[in-house]
Amino acid sequence: MAESGPNICGTVSQAASTPYDDTVWSVPERLTADDGSYAYITTSSFDTGLYSYLVKCTNFGFEIPAGATIDGVTVELDSCYETSTWAVAHIKLLDADGVAQGDDRYSDDGDCTSTSTLAPDILTFGGATETWGATLSSAVVNDADWGIQFAIQAKGDDCDALIDSCGVTVAYTEATPPEFNGIRVTRHIGA
Repeated sequence: MAESGPNICGTVSQAASTPYDDTVWSVPERLTADDGSYAYITTSSFDTGLYSYLVKCTNFGFEIPAGATIDGVTVELDSCYETSTWAVAHIKLLDADGVAQGDDRYSDDGDCTSTSTLAPDILTFGGATETWGATLSSAVVNDADWGIQFAIQAKGDDCDALIDSCGVTVAYTEATPPEFNGIRVTRHIGA
């Protein structure tokens, strides 16, 4: 098994989508770099039980070899909080059309417990052998519209949520070259 990543998303968007429609993110495009510059929610009205807008992270720039089997996907959110904690309430993979697919993995390890931007939590979802119940192929994960979507929920009043980056690692097994009469063909020799 080989791995590619973690790759940081190249494109970020957000939208209100019931029930993830209470609080908008500020500068969500900051999720496109692991540089200590945070996408955040710091409004004093982000209180217990409220959700963030739904964030979509795409364009991870994968170049998984054609025909490879996707064995698993790991997502990492580099996160911290101030005042009150929060948790990931929803996280799913997107297909090559940017539509949510498969299992919601919010319960894997979704509570943010770090209050320090110097030592943030790395919230990890999925794994090297976890396909999230999604239909995955090299063509799908290489597509610029493939990625993840997530939303968070405040676990206390006046919650301040900060996320520095969204990284994804893809574990895969390369396709075995075909055999002809017991000879494995590994490349084409031109005439």
